Amino acid sequence: MLFVLPVVGVGWQKLPLVKQVGMALVLAPLLYLGTATILFHFWGGQVSPYTETRDRQQREPAVGPAVSWLTYVISPPQGPCCVLSCDYNGNEWVWKVYRPVVQLWFAAPGCRYYSP
Repeated sequence: MLFVLPVVGVGWQKLPLVKQVGMALVLAPLLYLGTATILFHFWGGQVSPYTETRDRQQREPAVGPAVSWLTYVISPPQGPCCVLSCDYNGNEWVWKVYRPVVQLWFAAPGCRYYSP
């Protein structure tokens, strides 16, 4: 996200309004998707488990992709807890904000999981 710092730096106020709006329209989705790739491990790893059984296609239920350590820090799990671990239940703010990206992950070809 360091590439944003020069953009909003000293010259931001000197740009015409059209360029400011255009840059904001480009940067907002990039920041959204960029933070999603930081908070979730879409490319592999353990998924965030769910406590239901498999569906008809024998896919396992999951709240979403694996989460990074940063997700645990800014949005701790609120699901069922065991001695030293808690699970996400999908009601945490991080799962609500990034729900469109997580749904794309579930819809990806070859995904072995489903959203309960």
